[in-house]
Amino acid sequence: MAKIPEEIGKYKVESLIAQGGMGAVYKAQHPTLNRPVILKRLTLSGKKDITERFRREARILMDLSHDNIVGMYDHFKEGSSYYLVLEYVDGLSLEQILRKNRYIPSGVAAYILLELSRALQYAHSQKVIHRDIKPGNVLISRNGRVKLVDFGIAVSDRTEEEQLTREGMTLGTPGYMPAEQFLDSSTVDQRADIYSLGVLAYEMLTGKKPYPGSFSPELVNNIQRGKYVPPAKIVPEIHPVLRSFIRKAMKPKKEKRYQDLSQVIAILENLLPRWNQEELKNLCADAARGREIAVPTVVRSSRKILYFVLAGAGAVILASAVSLMAYLQTFRAVFSPRTYGGIEFDIKAAREYGEVLNEPVTISLFQDDDQDIPEAKKPGLIFLSSGDSAYLSRKSMPAFIPAGAYRAKVTVGREIFWMSFVIKPWAEQKKSPSGQRIYRAACLVQDRGVRPLMVLPQVRDSITGKSLDAEAVVSVSQRGSWVPLAAAKDLKTGGVIRIQVEAPGYKTKLFSLRVDNRQDVLLLQAGLVPEE
Repeated sequence: MAKIPEEIGKYKVESLIAQGGMGAVYKAQHPTLNRPVILKRLTLSGKKDITERFRREARILMDLSHDNIVGMYDHFKEGSSYYLVLEYVDGLSLEQILRKNRYIPSGVAAYILLELSRALQYAHSQKVIHRDIKPGNVLISRNGRVKLVDFGIAVSDRTEEEQLTREGMTLGTPGYMPAEQFLDSSTVDQRADIYSLGVLAYEMLTGKKPYPGSFSPELVNNIQRGKYVPPAKIVPEIHPVLRSFIRKAMKPKKEKRYQDLSQVIAILENLLPRWNQEELKNLCADAARGREIAVPTVVRSSRKILYFVLAGAGAVILASAVSLMAYLQTFRAVFSPRTYGGIEFDIKAAREYGEVLNEPVTISLFQDDDQDIPEAKKPGLIFLSSGDSAYLSRKSMPAFIPAGAYRAKVTVGREIFWMSFVIKPWAEQKKSPSGQRIYRAACLVQDRGVRPLMVLPQVRDSITGKSLDAEAVVSVSQRGSWVPLAAAKDLKTGGVIRIQVEAPGYKTKLFSLRVDNRQDVLLLQAGLVPEE
């Protein structure tokens, strides 16, 4: 084994991380930044194509700057070797993490996918296609950060390749490549990276590759046909939104995939609030330390407001609770009128959107000191329902809290209200000339207008249950014509959407429904009947 050099250029070498026929990777110390770095060495300087790819990786990384893409500090040549000086990520690759875990739970996988999607969206905006997305090229740090690495075979519109990727040449890792990349790697676009991201998601969530094995005619044929074991058959607990993402991202025909990452990011951002974000980041950090990944807990608010149904004996219990609460609040007002003041929360919604009042509601109260904003003790609240011809309302009984300046965060479903106010002592409140003695914190949940609509189809044989996603064509009616869903533009809420689902050998099925402005994700499950 060759001796590890003490220094390379101006960098003091600390250890050898990896070595192969084409070069080596060292951990070293940066002389001025006082931090560890990675030295990536290429030794096959006689191979013109390989040397030029190494230079191209340096040019691409020099132009990229994103929190989820490994940074580059320098590149140089010493003797017959070329070097890249890269950011050191203290952790493990996703490939190493998968070896230690049977599979990665849905919440953690969604967190990793979102970080990678943001990195790739940025790279695509810079006209860079990675072309080699796989677990070995994803690093997870000990502080839970996700980093995309190895742009060695990436292609950029801004690089002068001189036919570096020649027409008909195949580059990439076979099990992660879409069908078009086998035919000609020089012409692939961002949809190839999206396909590979779907394969990576499949492997994370199941612990298995959808297309195992090395390059072979059978592997290419399976990829072209989209023939793989559905992930839910391996791990039934996979979240259905992630199953839908994999299904669409891995479509054999690129026209049927997500056309860019903006929709993918929107789907993941809508899904992730189901888990605590800090916990997901900490679980990634644990994985980077070699620990087994625990299943993240689904967020369930510990401060839910209780709604009681007046029925039978329950009415007696509620009446007793209301009476006791009213007594305790009145006690404070009567015996501490100069110390406590009254507040009530009134959450209203237009009658046509009244169902939002059935969604989870949380209230957090803070002392408004204009500095640390410490959390204040929230009074016990009992909400009662009311309404008129225009609005429905959930209104709390008056509660008394210490007088002073406050801030309150009220969450109603997906709506957040952030407000500041001053609670005067009851002795002053009851003298209010307006007649409104108790401070009323009003939250009006409104129709926020038309939103982009995401349609996530799932097509099956209604008799056998067999998946038809690979051969099915899902179209949307736009301006009097049927447009393939992947090519449809400006799908919006607040109107009627008409969808046609067809597949060879099956009867065409039509769907028509009105989508409210608050319903921005449509999960379409279509069962097709075979033709007789």
